[in-house]
Amino acid sequence: MIKGSYDFIEEKDGVPIGQSNGSWIYVYPRGLKELLLYIRRRYDKPPVYITENGISSVEKTDDKTKEEELADDMRKHYLTVHLAEIREAIRERANVKGYFAWSLVDNFEWEHGYTERFGLNYVNYNTLERTQKHSAKWFSKFLDPNPLHN
Repeated sequence: MIKGSYDFIEEKDGVPIGQSNGSWIYVYPRGLKELLLYIRRRYDKPPVYITENGISSVEKTDDKTKEEELADDMRKHYLTVHLAEIREAIRERANVKGYFAWSLVDNFEWEHGYTERFGLNYVNYNTLERTQKHSAKWFSKFLDPNPLHN
């Protein structure tokens, strides 16, 4: 499981693919910046919209309390480092126009069902109650155009 550092890079066929989060997702924030800069160079700065970027928690959800599910610090860290790489790409003239975190709420994932949680908001699958995770609160503050007014 990813705890906070993305310095260790796994490779596949000599290509950096990042660090596994214990599931099928590999995390390599610098790769996002590299891709954005490649698109800028190769296609003459087209507008880019990042429509899905996020990470799942792969611990068994049955073994965790709601409070443990809400304390998703690894997701906050994931968003922080990826948004920092996007910012750097923009500083190097990548034409990023939009960013969407995956996903707004915990949901059914085709390959893994309800066993992994991706959402910024926790969903109780029995009652369908939705509660903001720590990452959702952090993301809301990050997006606030007037952070000093809070």
